[in-house]
Amino acid sequence: MKRHPLTSPPSRSLLSAALRILWAFALVVYSTAGAMAQQGGSYEIKQSVIAGGGGNSNGGSYQLTGTTGQPALGSSSGGFFALLWGFWPDAEFLPLLTTASASPTANAAHWHNQDPTITLTATGGTPPRSINYSAAGAQAIAPTTVNSSSTSFFINQDGTTTISYHATDAAGKVEATQTLTIKLDKVAPDVVINSPTATNYDLNQQVQASYNCSDTRSGVESCTGTLPNQSLIDTSVPGSYTFNVTGADFAGNQTVQTVNYTVSSAPPAQGKKVAAADGAADDYFGATVAISGDTAIVGVQNDDNGDHIDHGSAYILERNAGGANNWGVVKKLIAADAVHADRFGSAVAISGDLAVVGKPTAGVFQSGAAYIFSRNAGGVNNWGLIKKLDVDEYYGSVVGISGDTVIIGRSGGVAGGEGGPGEEEPRKIYVFERNTGGTNNWGEVKVIQVATESIYVAAISGDTIAAVAFGESTPAGSVFIFERNAGGANNWGETKRLMPSDDYTFNLSVAISGDTVAVGASFFTSIFVPAQTEVYIFDRNVGGAGNWGEVKKIAEVEPGDKFGSAVSLSGDKLIVGAAGDDPQGELNAGAAYIFERNSGGANNWGQLRKLTAADSAEGDSFGSAVALSGTTAIVGVPHDDIGGNTDQGSVCIFDNQ
Repeated sequence: MKRHPLTSPPSRSLLSAALRILWAFALVVYSTAGAMAQQGGSYEIKQSVIAGGGGNSNGGSYQLTGTTGQPALGSSSGGFFALLWGFWPDAEFLPLLTTASASPTANAAHWHNQDPTITLTATGGTPPRSINYSAAGAQAIAPTTVNSSSTSFFINQDGTTTISYHATDAAGKVEATQTLTIKLDKVAPDVVINSPTATNYDLNQQVQASYNCSDTRSGVESCTGTLPNQSLIDTSVPGSYTFNVTGADFAGNQTVQTVNYTVSSAPPAQGKKVAAADGAADDYFGATVAISGDTAIVGVQNDDNGDHIDHGSAYILERNAGGANNWGVVKKLIAADAVHADRFGSAVAISGDLAVVGKPTAGVFQSGAAYIFSRNAGGVNNWGLIKKLDVDEYYGSVVGISGDTVIIGRSGGVAGGEGGPGEEEPRKIYVFERNTGGTNNWGEVKVIQVATESIYVAAISGDTIAAVAFGESTPAGSVFIFERNAGGANNWGETKRLMPSDDYTFNLSVAISGDTVAVGASFFTSIFVPAQTEVYIFDRNVGGAGNWGEVKKIAEVEPGDKFGSAVSLSGDKLIVGAAGDDPQGELNAGAAYIFERNSGGANNWGQLRKLTAADSAEGDSFGSAVALSGTTAIVGVPHDDIGGNTDQGSVCIFDNQ
């Protein structure tokens, strides 16, 4: 029976011809890496069989299928012959590889501000392939296997997420693990404008731009305001204004904050002026002041009484005395036992119906005292003397009162004291309590001293005393906090020491109200440059219970303003004297500033207004002494010329501040 050509064994001549064709084909393959197609007579090679292979090769009576450059892939068959597997065993021209991409792509700083879609794609190796991935960091993803050559998922958690991934092929080959880092920040920066605030400013009021930007994720790239931070805002033209601050982070998020404010056409508040009807030149009326509710006290340390030069006095002022909302003098206080140069009135304090007046010197004997007066002692509104507290040298240079507790300071003297002959004694604070040692007796309960340091100024509020001291261990000055029952009942123990956070020195003034302390500080560079000054504010529980952390530092506008030479606190308001300020160009005419807690932001102390005298003149030193009670402020002007009396002095009282 005759065999069909396709089923009969090939003849020797046919086998020989086939081998020649295959040899020629092999030569073509070795010499054509990367060619897309080759044709030669009765056959064609599609795509490159060396540089990755694939595709088909057809040539007349045969067909080559699969990747010829890799082992165990496909077969080649063509009519009278069959070629199994590949020509070149174990040649890996397409390694197993996974690529990762994020859409949208990251910015130049490598941050995203939208949820990116992550796509993983595996190529090479032996199909079918699988992809394995996981994530850690801001967004955790448990190890996941996807039986596909491609997969996608989202990253939607702010922060830095690290994705780990690799592919596995059908032959069991495992790709080395790769990583992709995604940084995502979808939250815009926080922008806080401390100053200006949404308020009405006085004409020509000094207002300083103050703002900040923060971002806890990608960080702040820029923080730009209408004016540079800490620069002065022009308030010379009345009208309505807008102040903008734009904060941008590295992820491209942006926040714009706006404050609308106005500048009044009216001049700064100027208050009610009070001077002594019996005043004289060089009295310095207003060198010390204090206020409690509707009653104020003014010290006149250089007042001459009869033949006693610089005997001193103090005046009690009351609201509505002499007319509604008028502040009139109701009593002049003097020390009956005073002599030349006693300077009674060098320190004054008032709380409710009690007033305290200090008399730190008494001529050549250097003996000082403090006097306590009560409103109705000796008659209604008589303000009679109820107690004289007398110890020894210079006693009464500092006084304070809060309820039934009085503090009295003592400056250092020479000869015969604890310091030894010729040495200065450390300055101290003496604490007295009503009803100690008998009903209505004011007895000493504590002497406060800080090692070898001297206390120069102190203030009291309730159960807390704040005292500024400096010496060998505190050359930059410190504020020492003493608590009534720290270390025992009425022990007045030290609980905290506050230090300047920069190169300034605590040496000007101190005030306390409740849980807040304000202290004036200065920075001196040379005798040729005016000292720079500022005011620090501390709160009791900032940074922890009883920590007394710093919450604000308010700097003067111009060196030489003496900003902070006098301070007073009342609740959430602060008044700061600036006796060296030059309002309207009047050298050392002086000014005072009112600040309020939370004005311009939480715990920010923003400026409310600037106070000046209506008739201010060069050298008045308005702001040399200040005091605040509720919304009423009193400011001393000790060098005010009254009539023909040079430096007689006056005070200005401002309501509704």
